[in-house]
Amino acid sequence: MLYIVLTVLMLYHVLRRMLKMGRAYFSHFWNYIELTIAILSLLYMEFYIYRFVLVSEAVESIRSTFYEEFVSLAFLTWWDELLRALVGAILFCVVVKLLRVLRYYQMFWRLHIVFRRCKLELLMAATLYGGFIMGFSSLSTALFGPVMYSLRSLWSSVFAISALSVRAFHWHSNRSALSNQSPWMDIVLLFAFTFCHGFILTYIFAALANKLKRTRNCKVLSLTCNQLMALYWDKTLKWAGWRPEVTYEQTDSTLPPEFTMAEILYLVEEMLFRMNALLGMSGLPDKRHSFTDSDATANGGDDGISSGGSEDPPVPVNSAIAVEGTRLGHCVQKIEDKLCSNEPYLAQLLKLDSIGTNILSEEKEQEL
Repeated sequence: MLYIVLTVLMLYHVLRRMLKMGRAYFSHFWNYIELTIAILSLLYMEFYIYRFVLVSEAVESIRSTFYEEFVSLAFLTWWDELLRALVGAILFCVVVKLLRVLRYYQMFWRLHIVFRRCKLELLMAATLYGGFIMGFSSLSTALFGPVMYSLRSLWSSVFAISALSVRAFHWHSNRSALSNQSPWMDIVLLFAFTFCHGFILTYIFAALANKLKRTRNCKVLSLTCNQLMALYWDKTLKWAGWRPEVTYEQTDSTLPPEFTMAEILYLVEEMLFRMNALLGMSGLPDKRHSFTDSDATANGGDDGISSGGSEDPPVPVNSAIAVEGTRLGHCVQKIEDKLCSNEPYLAQLLKLDSIGTNILSEEKEQEL
């Protein structure tokens, strides 16, 4: 009963996330694992309930014959094997999902990055492997189906070739039945099978090794084992309510949300414009047209911040340049007079005063 409740809650959680995320839900590997666990749990629950129906039918058959006739329970045995396979698949997916706990650990972080970057390569390798198994299964069924029991049908050939790829199927034990027909045909098939299988494995390992080599140069933003245990212990205490959550309050020094990058850019441009006005329009970019008043009226469109030209009547360009040049010259003259009054030798160094120029030593020049 508890398993049924947990399965229903899991399905509700998965469907809720799927409707919330939309297509983005199917772009994450861990979501596939979670969806697989939910589907397998639902199938196990339905198959286990149907098992009671099979058992009741078998018991009724035995009782109807008064325990005198043989009742085959082969289908019920096969159904139990199917339930065991579902339990094994669910446990395997749960173990894989538990690996996500180690996503902050350094070694697992690197492996996670490698497999995430090799997503296309692994998908291509899986497609090649599936086509490779189906192709050799069809070929072996057509060639050796009449003389080898394991290759009698396409379905059984798929299992036999898959077992052969992991060395769980011994071809040589069945080779005696083929020796009278074509002793070289199975050798050619095994050679082609080994060559294609090795090519796919080489492709996978080469892709993983290449991504791992690039990942070693990346900066690892992960935790050590002690830090990982401390992190999850802290999360457990907060989840249980034994440790209060840390809340961040907004102070006067915290920028409000409406203080966006556009406003920061506006202030920077305004600062540059004011610096332009002080330096005589040299060395800094001009103020953008969007930051100035578009009309030529007094105070028209003035926001109180920008120092646009709408407050003064327009003047000719040539006279404005002349006025700015004269003002800049007076400013430069005042700066030179101030510096020369503080440093008597500075005027001699800048050739502004011809008196005493020859008596200025080289050491004094370098010091100045």
